[in-house]
Amino acid sequence: MKIVTTTLILLLAAASAWAIDIHSAKEQGLDGSLDGIVDRFSGHKVLSLQFAEESMPENLDRYGEVLSVDPPKARLKVERDGIAGVLSSVLASHSVADVSVEDPPLEEVIAEMFTVASDVQDSSETLMPAAMN
Repeated sequence: MKIVTTTLILLLAAASAWAIDIHSAKEQGLDGSLDGIVDRFSGHKVLSLQFAEESMPENLDRYGEVLSVDPPKARLKVERDGIAGVLSSVLASHSVADVSVEDPPLEEVIAEMFTVASDVQDSSETLMPAAMN
């Protein structure tokens, strides 16, 4: 089911991309590589932790937004520029058996990209009548 949903989202995103004017897409930074788009439109990473301890640490939200907890595992949303500090703090304070740092799911990044593009387009349409007066 997830593959079908992801495929549908990607197809809708691709179809929506045709609606964006090439010139404005370049101005908005929507013409880069996939990695570049992920870097630009996603300000966070997903930190997955598997703790070696019997019990889960309390107050995981001090490290970032808690996405899920399934002891002994937890997933956190952490600001991209704070990931090194969070990892350092977690590893210094807790016994960790496994860790991974990932980009957010592509469908989230695409949704954010089109939200930004839509906001830019809406603001340019709002300014256009004022400029004509």
